[in-house]
Amino acid sequence: MSKLREEIGRNYSTIDLDFNKPYSMMDNTDVDVNMFAMDNGKWSAEVKCISNPKLSTHMRIFNDEASANHWARMQVDRITRKTMNESKIRLMVRTVLKEHFSL
Repeated sequence: MSKLREEIGRNYSTIDLDFNKPYSMMDNTDVDVNMFAMDNGKWSAEVKCISNPKLSTHMRIFNDEASANHWARMQVDRITRKTMNESKIRLMVRTVLKEHFSL
């Protein structure tokens, strides 16, 4: 009989969280998130993409901190995915061009 070498039931609550923390929006150094509390009790949020300013957002106003934080996380996720895909597409195009013109 062979020994099972598969690990079952591991998730973030069963492993050492000090070592294996999930990524947060603050881990992306290409994105600058600005959130501020306003005098009227509302919150403002803005997300800037350093490498591609076209992906940056305008300042938005929210009724509470949770809404502003959620919106900012979604924007960071959108920008991160676009910049990651952009670099992969450029690498693929560069590879195809090198193969095509190096005949």
